[in-house]
Amino acid sequence: MDEKRLQYIFNHINNNKVNYIKDLSEVIRFHSISAFPEYKPELIHVVKWSQSFLRSMGFKSDVKFINYNIKENNIRRNNPHKHLTKLRYRQNQSFQTFGPPFLFSTLPNSKSSQPNNITLLIYGHLDTVPARKSDGWKSDPFILTKVKHDFYGRGVTDNKGPILAWMNAIRALIDLDICIPVKIKFFLESAEESGSFGMERILKQESSFFKEIDYAVISDNFCPNIKNPCLTYGLRGLIYFYLQIQSAAEDLHSGVYGGSVHESMAELVDILSKLSNATTGRITIPGIYDDIKSLTADEIKAYSNFDFNLEDYKNAVRSLGLLHFSKIEELSYKWREPSLSIHGIEGAYSGVGAKTVIPHKVIGKFSIRVASHQNVQKIKNNVINYITRLHEQRSTGNSLNVVIEDEVDSWLTNYKNYNFQLASEAIKRVYGRYPDLTRDGGTVPAAVYLSKYLKDPNNSLILIPLSYAADGAHSENEHININRYIMSIKSLVSYIYEIAKHHSSRSI
Repeated sequence: MDEKRLQYIFNHINNNKVNYIKDLSEVIRFHSISAFPEYKPELIHVVKWSQSFLRSMGFKSDVKFINYNIKENNIRRNNPHKHLTKLRYRQNQSFQTFGPPFLFSTLPNSKSSQPNNITLLIYGHLDTVPARKSDGWKSDPFILTKVKHDFYGRGVTDNKGPILAWMNAIRALIDLDICIPVKIKFFLESAEESGSFGMERILKQESSFFKEIDYAVISDNFCPNIKNPCLTYGLRGLIYFYLQIQSAAEDLHSGVYGGSVHESMAELVDILSKLSNATTGRITIPGIYDDIKSLTADEIKAYSNFDFNLEDYKNAVRSLGLLHFSKIEELSYKWREPSLSIHGIEGAYSGVGAKTVIPHKVIGKFSIRVASHQNVQKIKNNVINYITRLHEQRSTGNSLNVVIEDEVDSWLTNYKNYNFQLASEAIKRVYGRYPDLTRDGGTVPAAVYLSKYLKDPNNSLILIPLSYAADGAHSENEHININRYIMSIKSLVSYIYEIAKHHSSRSI
């Protein structure tokens, strides 16, 4: 495949823009929200739709579920993902009647006089975070809606759109009867937005699928600005906490009992306020920053040269203010230091109008993004010990319970490895410039879990973001720019071409 042939493929991609939009429209319509029990059937539907899409391209594609075989007394009774799995019991053993579906798909080498054994694995997730028009959407979040050059819908940028970009990049080669030089595998899940529930177990269960993976790509994070493509070599980890305070057996009338009892909400808000400094953003829990390494000279140079404007960033995310006043500080705190965010309170009245009630039990939800080199277990211990001490100092008599909902380690790789070099050349061919090399403040559990199963964990896995921070993932009015989307499909074809060129003895 020479440069002339690539241009031929790029023209084909340009001419199929309408078909790509149609595909996006179809997959967006599934309410595949993994957080809510009532949408369990939608997870099955979107996985089955993707299976049919891949099978139409010649993939062998199978839907898999987790096979449980564990003792009843080892099952977590407070599992926050219990809606994703229903267990029935037979004596001391359990077996699953439902769980999050996973899709395993393989496209063998195209017919060629010189088939090779190079395998490319592509990961993505088909579930989304919740969305309702009443949240502030300008249109129905599950109906793809065009506004100028952007298309709006839940999942267009995280992560259904990027998955379809990969599928359509491969389909372009198939439609043009161009031999694909590598074996392609898709591993798609449906519970990433619920902490990739069950992934570690399914990886062990289906470990043969992941043998001899030469290259692995995840397109499930975001470029910092809309001007430049990027490649990502580091992610923060995540620990998600439930902090429960209970003060009574049932809700109380504030007129009858207000001023005479210790209120659970008051204590919860007080403790939450002491976890971090709202002005500086610094976490106030002792020991959190113990393992953070100082910025190196190379990092300072890289951050200084990085094309990143604070005002543009502020406008892109529609923020009213930023915590930091220099580019180096903003990038450093975003990529390589921990952060604490308070997400909500369960059990408190949040409906329209007034309700003069004292909630008897409230649950504060917060998370810590874990930086590289930090020890997750140490952080958990520090958080629990600190909260317990704050609670004991109050002597309220209220009960305290701290539950870890999810935990994922950080991920960091060497951006000088050959996979990054191939991807950089591929992107330069399409965008006319090399991509920025970035870390990301977000968390992708698959990056941590999959690394253990790759042929060369230090060189195999790369993150190629196809979305941008300003696209509004997880927010109202999530959208994707169609012109950038078409360029992303071209860059993925270009990446496959670079792999073929790198293994030139088995060229197309």
